[in-house]
Amino acid sequence: WGKRPRGKKRGPPPEHPPGARAPPPPPPPLTFDAPMAFRWTKDFDENGILYFLGTNGGIKSWRNPQSLGKVRLFSSPVGFGKLEDLVGNQVVNLRTTNEPDSFFGVDLISRKIVLEGYCLRNRNSTSHVVMTWELQASNDDQVWITLDARDFALPGRSDGHRLRQGGATAYYEIIRRPEQEQVGYRLFRVIQRGKNSSGSFNLVLSGIEFYGLAVEGSFP
Repeated sequence: WGKRPRGKKRGPPPEHPPGARAPPPPPPPLTFDAPMAFRWTKDFDENGILYFLGTNGGIKSWRNPQSLGKVRLFSSPVGFGKLEDLVGNQVVNLRTTNEPDSFFGVDLISRKIVLEGYCLRNRNSTSHVVMTWELQASNDDQVWITLDARDFALPGRSDGHRLRQGGATAYYEIIRRPEQEQVGYRLFRVIQRGKNSSGSFNLVLSGIEFYGLAVEGSFP
């Protein structure tokens, strides 16, 4: 019997097949000197950070960023609705139970942003509208810094409250103090101070979106 010819010993496959285009290099890490900017142009537009995470950087159809594992949501006890609707794209009825200092929050997990502004959306009703709240930020869920405070319950202020209509949206700019210019945060919450327009402590929201500078972590 003749000897069977041996095949050539194969080495490891080439890193890139001949003629194939090498994948692009990873983007440089985000820093305060080289951030990724998300600028508001209109309420809940495609420039928001949560929209960016829900579309994998704008290259896929939108999905709820909570279901994708891009964010984690937290709140005081929920009285009605699904917490994931806080970062959804529909007008829904989401509210906490009737307790003082009720809140809804978003954890960006491994990402940090310098917040420049945020949008809120009311449910499709003119009752139980949030009137007085603070937008707070943290990196450890222990120490919370108030970045913005609004009080439309003060005399003469309610007429300028754009969330009073059903399904209404509004953008609120953050006026940062000098010591906040170089501080990024990953946790944000809206905490209601006082009672809503119907005289209860239920916090009622139908959506939130963030705008600002991404300075740490992977986006998307």
